[in-house]
Amino acid sequence: MTARADHPVARPSPGALYVLALAWPMTLKAAFPLGMVVIDGWPVSALGEAALAALGLAAALGGIVLGVNFAFSHAMQIRTARAFGTGDPRKCSQPASSLEGPKIRKDVRNLYRICTRFPPFQQNAA
Repeated sequence: MTARADHPVARPSPGALYVLALAWPMTLKAAFPLGMVVIDGWPVSALGEAALAALGLAAALGGIVLGVNFAFSHAMQIRTARAFGTGDPRKCSQPASSLEGPKIRKDVRNLYRICTRFPPFQQNAA
């Protein structure tokens, strides 16, 4: 952290142990879904190879969804912390940039286009 003239108290930057103390809950939050899949795989393995493959596919898709969720939630936490750290109440109440919504919509639209053109995602025409 850098010292600012308008900030009443300049604090030293946090050490590695302080950062680790803040980061371990997020690390566990990211690791537990993998542990659930491993534990769920044991009883599902009695159902056969196809059921276990379906569990693996569902776990992979769930991991992608959770990854996107974690990315957005951590980005918003960082954005909020930075706004709060400035000490300016206007930045804390300021809404997200009006350009972010259209960017997200464009990305989702492009992902949909890719998925509908990629052969494994197309439905078989009977």
